[in-house]
Amino acid sequence: MEKIKKLSDELFNKALSKNKNKPEDSPEVELLKELKHDFGKFRSLHRPFGKFKRKLIFLLIFYLNILVNVDHGAIPAATTVLKRELNLDNVALGTIGSIVYLGLVLGAISAGPIFANYSSKWIICLSLLVSCFFLYFFTVTETELPLAISRVGCGFFQVKSKCKFSY
Repeated sequence: MEKIKKLSDELFNKALSKNKNKPEDSPEVELLKELKHDFGKFRSLHRPFGKFKRKLIFLLIFYLNILVNVDHGAIPAATTVLKRELNLDNVALGTIGSIVYLGLVLGAISAGPIFANYSSKWIICLSLLVSCFFLYFFTVTETELPLAISRVGCGFFQVKSKCKFSY
């Protein structure tokens, strides 16, 4: 903190020496004084959380990304097992593998108005819970229509979960 204060004072004095012909109450000098004050608080504004909270937030985002994207790798890796155990033909298997993108498109279309009208914290929490439900629903169903519905739901609510980085 001492280094920041020293640097702030040096920058202020340097800028003030360039404007030494200006009166003390000129807008430029007043702006320099305000900038000196704000620059001293830069470190606390830049890092509002402690080291532990930053690590906790990083781990939370890391595990949420794993949860949100778990089916993008699991479904392609398990296509032969799904085809054999659920007696799916190639068309049904392709549909189940790709219909998640229909949900992503529908979710992307509706994300703007939803985030504009409701609190993003509650939308993200609700979408993570519903996404978990659809992932569980996908694991317990054995017919094509419920599998497709769960994949569309997963895609739809993944959009809301991924919006946490932009809102």
